[in-house]
Amino acid sequence: MYHAPAYFIFLLREYCMSSPSSSSSSSSSLSIIKLIKLGGSVVVVFLISLSPFLLLGQGSQILSRLFPFGRGLTHAYWAPNFWALYNFLDKILSILMKVEHKKGQLTGGLVGHGNHIDQHTHSVLPSPLPHHSLLLILFSLIPMMIYVYRTKSLSSKQFPEIVALSSICFFMFGWHVHEKAVLMFSIPIGMIAAHNQTLNKISFLLSTLGHFSLFPLLFTPSETPVKILMLLLHTLAQHVFLAPKLNLIEKMYLIG
Repeated sequence: MYHAPAYFIFLLREYCMSSPSSSSSSSSSLSIIKLIKLGGSVVVVFLISLSPFLLLGQGSQILSRLFPFGRGLTHAYWAPNFWALYNFLDKILSILMKVEHKKGQLTGGLVGHGNHIDQHTHSVLPSPLPHHSLLLILFSLIPMMIYVYRTKSLSSKQFPEIVALSSICFFMFGWHVHEKAVLMFSIPIGMIAAHNQTLNKISFLLSTLGHFSLFPLLFTPSETPVKILMLLLHTLAQHVFLAPKLNLIEKMYLIG
């Protein structure tokens, strides 16, 4: 789901849009035949992959996991995205304004709350609904999709960037995002980090901070030294091979 807009606009531009027939024409035209072929292949793949679940009557279960609108805005363990900051601000305001904030009301679906998506979940700030999340995702995707559509020829090294941008939009503004979704964009960026000085710094920061944000998932005392050692070794290896040029603020942020 996170990668779907990137694949859609990339295939639309590179496969379905035909090149101008003459040098005097600078605009490309949409090939309806290719669009039908592409759409048909996508439908066939979906039917083949989902048919076992549909035959067993599990279609609603798949939809509820792809679109967890019956759960709360955020997961029990908040993913480090826009909604985490929104929730944090609401908690701070509720303390300053001395407004009662029910325990666990922002983590619906896993702690006995969120069965009704129109439920009031915030104490001070407006309570977002799924369509608010969707609109923010769509608006954040617009620059990436316009860029891809207007670019005449995209290189293979640019495609992972597009996939990562699409994933970041869903991660930042998606409904009930899991913390593990950080891997959806840190991995594509890591694939091309060695070839781009700017991206290797971004990859280094995202990978280090993203893996650190997953620490609470390994919570037993026996796992603590293992996760710390693995993160330190991974960060050291990235620093040696990528050699990211970090400024003072970025270094202090990582150390903190």
